[in-house]
Order: sequence, then structure tokens, then C-alpha cells
Amino acid sequence: MRAFEKNKTIWSEIYNSGRNNLSYPNENLVRYIYHLFSGKDVTKMKLLDYGFGSGNNLKYLFDFGFDIYGVEVSESAKQIALAKLGGGFDSNRLFLMNIETILPFQRGYFDVVIAWQVLYYNSFESLVRVLKTINGLLKPGGVFISTMPRMQDISVTNSLPLNNYEREMNGNMGNQSGSIVLALPTEEDIHRVFNEFVKRKIGYFETKINDIVASHWVIYGEKNND
Repeated sequence: MRAFEKNKTIWSEIYNSGRNNLSYPNENLVRYIYHLFSGKDVTKMKLLDYGFGSGNNLKYLFDFGFDIYGVEVSESAKQIALAKLGGGFDSNRLFLMNIETILPFQRGYFDVVIAWQVLYYNSFESLVRVLKTINGLLKPGGVFISTMPRMQDISVTNSLPLNNYEREMNGNMGNQSGSIVLALPTEEDIHRVFNEFVKRKIGYFETKINDIVASHWVIYGEKNND
């Protein structure tokens, strides 16, 4: 629980201050969602945005047509996201987490769960617990989409190792300094840790602006039909 509680405090302060209020969805998520779901009737698909942040991706997924829900750790983040979604959106569909694995949904409730650039704010043990929880929330055959940082990513290169997988962000990371993050070095590590899900497909995206590198694994998996 140490990583969850520490990161919750840091991110709550970030959102309380009004920082990290992104105005547009992640372009790689936009491409991926279009690739997977274009032409499908997504209005009948319940989607959970796990860690919706300031709601920039959540708004895109809502406009795409999904029946959306979301969970976050910050009340300020929830209010920022609701402002993006507009007054007609049911605020009761966005929930706050106090414990990493306690979510107010029935097992098998969702067709899709997305955890985009969020799951690495965990310890190794808490990530394993969260993945089991997400797997339980999916319907048989349901889709899980996630990301994890590669070793080239700024969150890894500007952090100090605590053990084989966990790191603590250093002073170069500004308001995120002190956050506990998790890096899985190889594609084989991703397969091993995400083995709750079948039909796994793993890719990555990377951008470099001056000396700043953003590099993330993209993980696709499905809930076993058994």
C-alpha cells in the first residue's frame, strides 16, 4: 500500500493545484481505439477508464460512443473531468478510489477496461493485485488495454531504483518527484506479469523532443472465456 498511498497524495496535490489539466486525448490512444473499434456498435459496450486523470481521454471515449465509467484518486481530478464531459453526464459514473483494489462494480461488468499511462504508479505487488481486480471486472472475452513505461522513458531515466522493478522519481520530475513508479524492462516481463489476460499483443510508441523521451509499451489482452 505504500506506493499507492504516496502516489495518491502526490497526484491529489497536482490536481488540487490545477496542474496536469490536459485539453486533448493521447494521440496514440486515439489511433488504437479507432483501429480496434471503428465500425463497431460501441454504444452497447461498458468501458471503464481506470485512472482517468483530468478526463482528456475520458472525453474522447465518451464522444466515440462508449458507455463510460471511470475511477480516480482525486476529487479535484473528478471535477476537472466532469467539466470536460458537460452537464448532461451522470457524475455518479465517476468514482474515487481509497484502496487500490476496492472498486464499486460487479464482477464481469465491463466490456472494455483502459488503464492508459497509469498502472506504473504502483509497487510490483500492488500491480499484480490491480491486474487481478481488472480481470475480474471484465466480461468473458472483454478487452483490456494498458501501457507501461519502457526503460528509455523519462519516468525511468529520471528515477532511482529501489529494487528490480520499482523506482522513485528524482527532483528532475518536478511536481511528480517522489512518486513510486514501476518499470518492466523487457517484453517477456510484460507477458509474465500480464498473464491474467489471453490473446496478448504487445507493441510500443515513442517520441523524442530535444532530450525528452516518452516511450511506452502498449498491452492488449482479453478476459479468458472460461
